[in-house]
Amino acid sequence: MQKYSANQIPEVTSSSLETPRQREIYHYLLHNNGPDNNRRAHPTLLKVDYKDLMPALHAAQQGGYCDGIKPYHFQIVRGIWKESRWVDEIVLKQVASIMESKYSGDFLEFCAGVQAKDLLKPLSDTVGARCFTISVAQPLGDVCSSSPYLIAMRYLEITGQQEKYGELRRFHFNTASQGTFHDGNAAVEVVKRKIQNLLKEVYNHDFSKLCAQTTQEEFMAPFLDPVAGRRMLVSIGTAAAHFDYSIYKMLHSYIESENLKKEYQYLRPYHLSTAANGVYNDENIVREVLIKSCKFQIATRYKGNEEEFLRKSTIPQLCEDFYETIQGVRFRVVTASAIDRFGESSKRIKQLYLKFRDSYELLL
Repeated sequence: MQKYSANQIPEVTSSSLETPRQREIYHYLLHNNGPDNNRRAHPTLLKVDYKDLMPALHAAQQGGYCDGIKPYHFQIVRGIWKESRWVDEIVLKQVASIMESKYSGDFLEFCAGVQAKDLLKPLSDTVGARCFTISVAQPLGDVCSSSPYLIAMRYLEITGQQEKYGELRRFHFNTASQGTFHDGNAAVEVVKRKIQNLLKEVYNHDFSKLCAQTTQEEFMAPFLDPVAGRRMLVSIGTAAAHFDYSIYKMLHSYIESENLKKEYQYLRPYHLSTAANGVYNDENIVREVLIKSCKFQIATRYKGNEEEFLRKSTIPQLCEDFYETIQGVRFRVVTASAIDRFGESSKRIKQLYLKFRDSYELLL
């Protein structure tokens, strides 16, 4: 690009540049072929207004000068980021730059690995022989909330790829935080996808078997989720926090979302192999397990003879695990932790049984 001295500046009509400030900027742009070495657009002002810069820049470029120069190449332009087209250009350039330099041009790898600090680093943009270092704090920090997800979604919108990546969600990003799951919907969806993954990969689509056999380690492990014909690793940990890390609550969420309430109305926390001692902090759960344990002993050891059970049964017998059947699958119930709440007193347990025996049904 050619530089001009003051007496060589092409004349500009007042109709194209309406204010003295716009004409001052125009003359300075042509004198420097764009921003000066400090990226200024005016000889004395550090900041200029977007409404003053753009007519001057447009006039210069109409004359064949300042080729490739954009308003964000200048140091401080007030009001520039109210124009979405410049935000879009920064999004395009920053995403493309990081994607090419760190992720071999792979968009999904970019999504899986990029962090906000990467996206907020200054952008290097080359125009001709000049290289500009551009702060992206406002367009990506303020306008896009410093969110890798929002920035990626805007990139897809700009490039017309929303349909291709329609399965992409915020939780596919490794930056997904607790805030991702504030409204609960994202947490429900992550849990649903985790369960669907287990059903397909491990339990042959048998939900009852999953409930009966899954372990804490298995359920809380990251899983691979399909996106655009690929599989992305999803962590369930942050979503699980929404359910207080209770696998029972997560399974119940799935039951509700899949309209399985009728089929699994009798599923209880103590049916799960992941049931911890904390399950028995609830007195109602303790009572329920005790009554069912008594009924199991009556039905199996005492052949239905309740009187004999009341005379002869012992604490060790009541501590034996029992089984219930739900949707054709046998669930093992560990009773020892519930029985321990009563010490060595089988009398107290039998009194409780007589009081509440009609309140609970054993699912043999």
